[in-house]
Amino acid sequence: HAKVDSDPDARLRMMALLESVLANDQCARHATPFARQLITVLIVPNTVWKAGRVAATIRKVTIACLYTLLRAERVDEETLYVTAPQLLPILKTNLDDYDASTRQLVCLSLCMIFKALPNALGEDALRELYPALLKRLDDSSDDVRRAVCDTMCAFFLTSQPRNFRGTILEYSVEQLLVHLDDHDAAIQQAVAAVLRVAITLDAATVMKKLREIRTSHRSPALCDELMAHAQGVEG
Repeated sequence: HAKVDSDPDARLRMMALLESVLANDQCARHATPFARQLITVLIVPNTVWKAGRVAATIRKVTIACLYTLLRAERVDEETLYVTAPQLLPILKTNLDDYDASTRQLVCLSLCMIFKALPNALGEDALRELYPALLKRLDDSSDDVRRAVCDTMCAFFLTSQPRNFRGTILEYSVEQLLVHLDDHDAAIQQAVAAVLRVAITLDAATVMKKLREIRTSHRSPALCDELMAHAQGVEG
């Protein structure tokens, strides 16, 4: 154990082996009883940022292990409640990883955690997370940008609507509206999906921001569609 902790190459081999095991359905079905230990003993320590190429690869493989666990539904709700206070700050830090595929895996993992924990986050957690998520809308990778839109759809359902109202929602909507006018139609639609969820939190605020930005967009079509949707929710 001590040798593995002190030897990055050994840690990388260990995490690569774990990823292979979890990717095998027959093996992975036995992981659920050990999910808490896997997260606290292996996944959390190996996602802490360290400099160097091997450390970066360890982080990527480790986050891939977490994503595989979550996607295969091998982590029950109780385990997520217990481990989220450790996982969320580390995943937030890894949203800034210099490897695009790592950032994408983080977004995908956060999305699954948020979906599994509806109405579970307090206001402090929201304030910590939302700027880091919004930053990824400007990511150099369109795969990351699309992934973070899905993540934000789930994020907006992780707490009571009242906890988003005010600065969190207003600033988020302002940033989302910038990207609603993206040159890529797929990004536009992904952002529109996030705004539809935001409308369920506070339709009046989203409507106000849409009216303010509408004339500056190259095409007002999506703004008009979202305003009609907001009016329907308000009505």
